[in-house]
Amino acid sequence: MTYVRLNVGPDRPNVVDKLGGYWYWNSHRDGVGFNLYNPSNRNTINCEA
Repeated sequence: MTYVRLNVGPDRPNVVDKLGGYWYWNSHRDGVGFNLYNPSNRNTINCEA
């Protein structure tokens, strides 16, 4: 899947996938990795580097 960051405020989903799904992106506090959360279907993607 391909994801693109959007230039929107923090209260709106800031990532869109190639199928048109919107996600919230946030980084891990330790600076390594990030999370994506889709409020429409409650899916979560955790990426740890």
